[in-house]
Amino acid sequence: MLEEQGLWDGAESWYRAALEALEAVEEPAPERWHALLTLHIVARSRGKLEESLPLLQQAEVAASVTDPGAAKPFIENARGQLLMARGSYSEAEGHFREAVQTMGETRGRITMRLNLAESFLARGRTLDAAEHAREAEREAIQARIIPKLPEVYRLLGRIASAEDNPDAFVLFERALELVRERKLPVLEEVLTMQAYAEAEARTGEGDAGQRLQEEARERFGVLAVSLKRQRWADVFGLAPDNDFPAQG
Repeated sequence: MLEEQGLWDGAESWYRAALEALEAVEEPAPERWHALLTLHIVARSRGKLEESLPLLQQAEVAASVTDPGAAKPFIENARGQLLMARGSYSEAEGHFREAVQTMGETRGRITMRLNLAESFLARGRTLDAAEHAREAEREAIQARIIPKLPEVYRLLGRIASAEDNPDAFVLFERALELVRERKLPVLEEVLTMQAYAEAEARTGEGDAGQRLQEEARERFGVLAVSLKRQRWADVFGLAPDNDFPAQG
């Protein structure tokens, strides 16, 4: 999928085409809220926060007509992510908790639990962040959803780095190992390298961090994607603007 490669610009046209096709259907269809929510995610992931909000509101209205129960965790999770991008970390926590509690599907719950952990890490509550990240790890292993584990270990590595744990690198190395063993999307590898580089810089390993940044830059070039790191939110765009300021 295009979004798995960070190609949000290309993905948008497909989702808009899907929404236009659904508009021609007389009866309300649950696919409509899916399309609107995805367009919200596309806008948010491209840094267009004000543009993304009405799409989220439209998705919630559409879901209330056709699929309110099934949509609830996805809507709550999206609201939490938007709040994180705006810097409202405490408010985001409540939405992520609601998403986790109402999500029945394991893979989705893992993602939402990791987002909940992010809301704690953003406020320096590393113990709470680690607790939820480890629970996500347990669920992923138990359900054998191995492709989610690199994201888990990447977050655990960032938590360890925030605690000045010198063994944080072990978690990043494990994430990279899984990405390569399982031939997961290159974007997973690049995001891990970025977080790894930031951790290395934090511990004074500037040379290692620079090397990882350069490797990430090369892989982004292959994807023709740029990534602008903002505090607790990644913003994707088109190359060649491949600058990677550190995430605070």
